[in-house]
Amino acid sequence: MQLNEQEPHHYTKGDIINIPYKTKMNVHNQDEEVLEFFVVKSPNPKNYREKE
Repeated sequence: MQLNEQEPHHYTKGDIINIPYKTKMNVHNQDEEVLEFFVVKSPNPKNYREKE
């Protein structure tokens, strides 16, 4: 997974990654095994208000 302009990182099964709001994300499976990727958005982005 690559976030914004950083170098891609390899995560293992069971890892939980907190990705801040408005962060660009690129997910690519570099292994032969099936990749399962689960996303939870909270709060709903359309209800999100940035700090002033």
